[in-house]
Amino acid sequence: MYFQPEPLTRYRFTSYLPPVGVLLVLPGFAAFDWSLPLGGALTPPFLTLLIFYFCVVRYPELILSPLLLPVGLATDLFTRSPMGYWTLLFILAFACALLTTRLVDSLGKAVGWLCFALTLFICAAAAWALWSLYLGGFQDGWRVAGALAMALLLFPLPVMLFVALEPLLIIKPERTLQGRHGAR
Repeated sequence: MYFQPEPLTRYRFTSYLPPVGVLLVLPGFAAFDWSLPLGGALTPPFLTLLIFYFCVVRYPELILSPLLLPVGLATDLFTRSPMGYWTLLFILAFACALLTTRLVDSLGKAVGWLCFALTLFICAAAAWALWSLYLGGFQDGWRVAGALAMALLLFPLPVMLFVALEPLLIIKPERTLQGRHGAR
């Protein structure tokens, strides 16, 4: 007899509201000139990249891949970057997040932090390399590093929003064993 295991996490029908809402609003923030001490205009796209990574790792059963193209292209438009620049970086972060979920499942949660640090390095290096390639010469890497550092400082705010909304919109409460089978 074929047995299909139940997923570890059950999501509500409203589970897409927080990730989709935040990921669709964040590219609009990239249109404004934020006078941030580090990174400036590059900070909102890097924050969007970090939220993509977080949502894929935290909610692996949600399918967020259809958001990559519209959010990436909107970010490209609002930041006046070459078309496909941020889209490619979002796809890279998405692929790293999928790999992270597989590695965490097989090797444990401590590997998740190592994968997160490696993803940040890979995405920052790719952002710098693509920008240098586009402009035809080596660019200042400190601007990318500063933007990533500032995005990391702002990253706990949306994470706290997601965690606060989990009981209301995202994760269904688990039924107790006694409630499922009745009291005996």
